[in-house]
Amino acid sequence: LRELLNESGVIFISIDEIEEHHLRNICDEVFGPENFIEKIVWNKRIPKNDKGIGNIHEYVLVYVKENLIRHKFKLPKEGISEVYNFVDILKKKKIPIMDAEQQLKKFYDKKGYDRGITLYCNLDENYRIWGKINVSWPNAKNGPRYDVLHPKTKKPSRVPDNGWRYKEETFKDYLNYENVIERHDHSFVCGQMWFAKDEKTQPSYIQYLDNVKDFLLRSIISIKSSGGSELDKILPGHGFAHPKPSQLIKFFLQTIKEDDFIILDSFAGSGTTAQAILELNKEDGGNRKFILVELEPEICKNIAAQRVKKVIKGYEDVPGIGGGFQYAVLDKKLFNSDGRINDTCTLDELAS
Repeated sequence: LRELLNESGVIFISIDEIEEHHLRNICDEVFGPENFIEKIVWNKRIPKNDKGIGNIHEYVLVYVKENLIRHKFKLPKEGISEVYNFVDILKKKKIPIMDAEQQLKKFYDKKGYDRGITLYCNLDENYRIWGKINVSWPNAKNGPRYDVLHPKTKKPSRVPDNGWRYKEETFKDYLNYENVIERHDHSFVCGQMWFAKDEKTQPSYIQYLDNVKDFLLRSIISIKSSGGSELDKILPGHGFAHPKPSQLIKFFLQTIKEDDFIILDSFAGSGTTAQAILELNKEDGGNRKFILVELEPEICKNIAAQRVKKVIKGYEDVPGIGGGFQYAVLDKKLFNSDGRINDTCTLDELAS
């Protein structure tokens, strides 16, 4: 599979605890240990109790073809669309900023969002969402110390115990004393910095939510292992054991920045990957393409292909999402007994 990846390619390999350590050694040999990205723990939520312990997780190993290419696996923050929609309603109703901020905080409490969203609970005059970012030096050693004048009192603001996060020149670039905005709570916006009503509170950097709407893929994910019930609705009586949930595949696909590339699933099984790609393309208008490979002809023909057909055309009360695929069979005579392609075959035979 490594040879099929382009230079910026990435591979996600799902495995349980029985063979994970062997797989890691093999992948280090094939890809090189420097191309290992992460071992992701997938919390399936449903325990497997065959060893006296409720095992609820499996692993997904992530390797890249070339680590010199900078890879960032990002996801939109969960619930961020709901937040934007909620604030849009407040804006259309012309709710005063002070009241709108209170309603936004109550909305956060109700939804229980991650701090990566709830930190951003302020609104500017255009209802753009922002939060206060700590500007104290983050490391063990102390940062620079200098005076920063409060925009109202003109007195030096409180300096963080560890010093400032930024050099003085950088901090000055963030300030705009000629355009100071006094907020409803008598705090102040001065350029890209927030100041309390007086100099006794250290200022904060203003960061807008739409600038940090994504977060890096984390090494522990929690997605219910509901692949069986999902497939039951599409193909009742399918008889396929332990299919992956399409939500898991979509989750990893969303971490890839582009939306026009080819995904190869070399162990296609019930065709979960095809469903995930078709649904994701429908949701975001992407042009992702898939190649699915399955060595068991009956599974490929009677389960995977039928599943993809129903997802495309619709089933029961679920409308089809459109798309298409081609079904192909490689002739067994093209392969030797060890599974390798017969090097005596001509190109025409391989392409037939």
